[in-house]
Amino acid sequence: MPRLTSQDYLAQRRLLIEEWYEHGASAFGDTPIPAQHDLHDYYAPTESLSDADALKHRAAMTEAFPSLPQKAGRAFQMLIAARELKAQRMAEVRTSPRKPGVKRAVRIAPVVRPKVDLHYLAKAMVELAKHDADGALLKQLQEAQKRKSR
Repeated sequence: MPRLTSQDYLAQRRLLIEEWYEHGASAFGDTPIPAQHDLHDYYAPTESLSDADALKHRAAMTEAFPSLPQKAGRAFQMLIAARELKAQRMAEVRTSPRKPGVKRAVRIAPVVRPKVDLHYLAKAMVELAKHDADGALLKQLQEAQKRKSR
């Protein structure tokens, strides 16, 4: 298999950036979680890097983790396959006649974020606080901490 040239790496990185920001990372959700981590580690699609900085990042990651380029290459191929499959599914949904009374399924898939999204974390904590109005979850947490400290 030919080695990945700098131009190919940058082209693949641009495709991942497009997938992440313009397509809502939907193909990432159809890629296994470890593969998503490999893509983020090697290509850094969510980082604002110039081409020169991206190539420096690639060199640093390759030096630190010699197997990462191969793993990321495989992950990239999985993402491309997932992207094509999603396009086929969307075409089928658009062309299939809608029958009254037939419900469509909703598909949920995990998308790895390379950094903690504080907005979503805060939102989750607010929702948790709303649902724990009587304080039962807080009491369970405090009891667990007491047991752990003994």
